[in-house]
Amino acid sequence: MHSYPYPMPEPYWPKRKGSFTLKDAVKSYTFASIKCTYCKRERYYLVADLKTAFGNIECDDVVHVARLCCRSCNGKGSLDFSLGGPPSDVADKAWLRRIDRIEYVRKIRWKDTQGVWPSHHASPITRAVATAPSRQPRLPCR
Repeated sequence: MHSYPYPMPEPYWPKRKGSFTLKDAVKSYTFASIKCTYCKRERYYLVADLKTAFGNIECDDVVHVARLCCRSCNGKGSLDFSLGGPPSDVADKAWLRRIDRIEYVRKIRWKDTQGVWPSHHASPITRAVATAPSRQPRLPCR
């Protein structure tokens, strides 16, 4: 006899990873909606644009992997992701977000260290003096 009289509930997550990805969603759906639970603002996206932006990830993980948050309420509520277009009565007032451009930002951080040189390298000053060409007088041009 078990201490718990009923069988344990099944976990929410899918039994295998990669069960329904954005690649599968592109075949079946055109639109996806993301709705804020706090301010009730809803935006629609093309599923192909989401796949371009975030890659072939699971549909349930879009909001978490992309680290999306609502701009109007500054992320006070959570976001709900669902597949499907806007209802026909609000289709003319619904906002569709499209990719304008994708920018890649490359940031370089420098760290200053004083007097610490790797053992297999000489200091840049010593190396510059050792590899400098010797100065010889130039011959006049004719």
